Amino acid sequence: MATTPPFATLGTLTRDTSACLPRRGVRFSARSPVGEGAPGQRPRAAVPAEFTAALDAERERQLAKWGDQRHADGTGLPGDREAADAARDRCGAEAAAGDPSWRSILAEEVAEAFAESDPHRLRTELVQAAAVIAAWVHDLDRRGNAPEPG
Repeated sequence: MATTPPFATLGTLTRDTSACLPRRGVRFSARSPVGEGAPGQRPRAAVPAEFTAALDAERERQLAKWGDQRHADGTGLPGDREAADAARDRCGAEAAAGDPSWRSILAEEVAEAFAESDPHRLRTELVQAAAVIAAWVHDLDRRGNAPEPG
């Protein structure tokens, strides 16, 4: 029985809340071409097939090792909101200085996810963190750090 790998249909993710990213609403789509967009338009970045294949392969390894995992979220704990605010401030300071780092952007998104206790908002924050990770991997690959084929 053929099944669709869990990340093969990432679809379109909208990323628009980080204090670090100057462009709001940059879209990631498994179906769109990689490109900076036409002049005056927002850039579009594809989630490369190699990236989704790597995610699928890692999830398969996790499932083989640990089975289907179900855990408590463990989010929304005392101090998590303050940590998220501090991460947002650090990221915003880097952005204001004109040099935000992927580390700070991702740290902000993860801290915001950790601060959420509402499952729907938590999911939104986790998708935003996943989109930042996809963008970071894409940036690494563009800098010549893509894994060798095969």
